[in-house]
Amino acid sequence: SIRIQPQVNAQTHQLTGAEILLRWDDSTLGSVPPGVFIPIAEERGLINEVTKLVLQLTAHALNAWKKQGHTLFTDQGIRMAINISAKSIDDLVFIDEFIAEVKQSGLSPTDFELELTETGIMYDPETAIEIIKKLKQENFVLAIDDFGMGHSSLSYLRNIEAENMAIVKTIISTAQIFGMKTLAEGVEDEETANELKILGCDYAQGYFFSYPLTISEFEEKWIKQNRTSRGNLNNR
Repeated sequence: SIRIQPQVNAQTHQLTGAEILLRWDDSTLGSVPPGVFIPIAEERGLINEVTKLVLQLTAHALNAWKKQGHTLFTDQGIRMAINISAKSIDDLVFIDEFIAEVKQSGLSPTDFELELTETGIMYDPETAIEIIKKLKQENFVLAIDDFGMGHSSLSYLRNIEAENMAIVKTIISTAQIFGMKTLAEGVEDEETANELKILGCDYAQGYFFSYPLTISEFEEKWIKQNRTSRGNLNNR
């Protein structure tokens, strides 16, 4: 099954997008963390099928909302972010199949944001660049996920310690120079949210704003709630 975690404008805290997270709830094993089953799927060559499943579940939800008259996605440019495995960034055949499946679902590439890991891009840069160009030509919005993971990162922030403040500020400033947007993941408290706002971060995501939600919970808490005030939403 999938969970949906809202992404918000870091300045106004209004909905700008949502990340699709895969969950495996097994009757015997219980809840199996993605950190366990995703590497296994990658090792056994099943990750592309997993990605297709995520796309199908996401497309089903989006189409259902559109039929119900919820127009946040068509009118406000709100996109669903899907993670693309590092193992898929050098697979041209899969990318062609992925693009075809999006179109066959009745949706548009503009409904999605694809999160690519820097490790996947660096593994085979030439093929990755070719794939990125192909995705851009199809009008997918692309994001580099886990940027600088292990050194300096906007991912999984708990709070911004004093020694990290300059690093985060530099990342945001560099992104602004190149016309890129920054998304801080793992924002868990008001202090961190306020610091990101001051530093000029564009978007934020984390438990402070919302835990990952089921499809019905996301619909109730974010789509229906925003329907009456959609004119105030900021485009992503």
